[in-house]
Amino acid sequence: MQRWAKTRNTEHQLLGIVRDVRRRWRMRQLIQGVAVTLGIGFAVFFVATFGIDRLRFDDGAVLVFRILLWAAAAGLVAWFVVRPLLRRVSDAQVALYLEEHEPSLKAAFLAAIERAGSPGAPSGLDARLLEVAARRARRVDRGRRVERDRLRRSTAWFAGVASAVLLVALFGPAFQGTAGSLLLSPWQTADAANPYAITVEPGDALIARGSDQLVRAFPQGFETDEVEVAVRRGESEVWERYFMTPAAEDAAFEILLFDLDEPTDYTVTSEGVRSPVFTIEVADLPYVDRIDLEYRFPAYTGLSPRTVEDGGDIAVLRGTEVRLRVTPTMATEAARLAFDGEEEGTALEPVDGAFETSFTVTGETFYRLEFMGPGNRFVIGSPDYLVEPLDDQPPGVRIAEPGRDTRLSPIEELYVEVEAEDDFGLGQVELLYSVNGGEESSRVLHGTARGGTTQLSGGHTFFLEEFGLEPGDVLSYYARATDLRAGGPGGGVESSDIYFVEIRPFDRNFRQAE
Repeated sequence: MQRWAKTRNTEHQLLGIVRDVRRRWRMRQLIQGVAVTLGIGFAVFFVATFGIDRLRFDDGAVLVFRILLWAAAAGLVAWFVVRPLLRRVSDAQVALYLEEHEPSLKAAFLAAIERAGSPGAPSGLDARLLEVAARRARRVDRGRRVERDRLRRSTAWFAGVASAVLLVALFGPAFQGTAGSLLLSPWQTADAANPYAITVEPGDALIARGSDQLVRAFPQGFETDEVEVAVRRGESEVWERYFMTPAAEDAAFEILLFDLDEPTDYTVTSEGVRSPVFTIEVADLPYVDRIDLEYRFPAYTGLSPRTVEDGGDIAVLRGTEVRLRVTPTMATEAARLAFDGEEEGTALEPVDGAFETSFTVTGETFYRLEFMGPGNRFVIGSPDYLVEPLDDQPPGVRIAEPGRDTRLSPIEELYVEVEAEDDFGLGQVELLYSVNGGEESSRVLHGTARGGTTQLSGGHTFFLEEFGLEPGDVLSYYARATDLRAGGPGGGVESSDIYFVEIRPFDRNFRQAE
């Protein structure tokens, strides 16, 4: 009876070894399966996020990649994780596996496991077999060495894959996070997560029939060199496509749609990103028909007022007063002038069916006209017109003759010709000179004159004998010119190059050296 109990206890020990080996084997299979699933799954995830980003978060692309990702995840888990764990492994298979990796067991362990649990009382041979198998199993550390190295390698592999995934997730491209959250949140819409968009101004709009409309597009979240607008006019089914031009002052793209006399749909696209379709409605609204301009230049220029008929853009001297007379296409109760950045402009004075106002040009800006429309609401009545101030440039002056240094005797004459010019009128032009670097003297060639001489050519003759010069003396001279601003803010003064006259002896005799 005692021998039977001892034999059964040995059987339980051997079966416990089998269970331990099977558990470690399953643990290794689980770790390997999770590592493979994580690695391949993240690769699919990265490809899906990249595809969504390249397709600019298109709704169809998001749906396809979302299905692909979840199907791949389910397939990977089922094949590499669930399937190995559901596999039934008998005690005999585990014993054979252990025998293959521990040859020192010499088939005793497999034979003992096949005998263990057999019905009937164990024979003496069975007891001896079980004892030998148990002793040999203890010598190989109860089979722990079989999966130890493999389990460590599997764990290291899993840790490496997990670390790589974590690094890519933390430091990968920006689109990965945005597209990834969209893939992992089936309830989230693509529009809500899309970082790419094109903001369009004015969007939907109501304008006067036959007027022009400036369309501006602002790419959001991406950079591009090409932006295209598609336009459909009236009942036409044809979309006309035009490239928009980059704006000078910001990251916008612009296009001016001309002569819109019927409702027009338009949408803007770039790099696979498309804006919503907007509609420009047209109605019989007041619009600018004609703008007459009168320029009243600053007083110092001496210029008479100048009239520009049927104008718009303004490019005049800074400080010029501009008087506008605006004629609309139809009768309207009020009009106003708005500069760039102003929400509400300045009211214009009605005069005989037209409107008048004035302003002084001080800096670069834009202006537009607005007219009272239906419902006592102001509507845009013109495109944006440019106001560009022109700066009064300093005068130019030079010595035209002789235009070089010279050597003269004390009794010769020197004729000096000076040329000067200015864009809005010369002030004073003078010739300055000195002898041997002494005090300067001057000869005025042109005095200050209102009414503005813009070009001048004048001369002066130096009679050198009047200076009492001796050989070796030097006469220096240069010209100086001012414009009509001289003495006031920003007055312009310019000087020419300086030239020299060296006084030589009356005569020199030369002979050949001996």
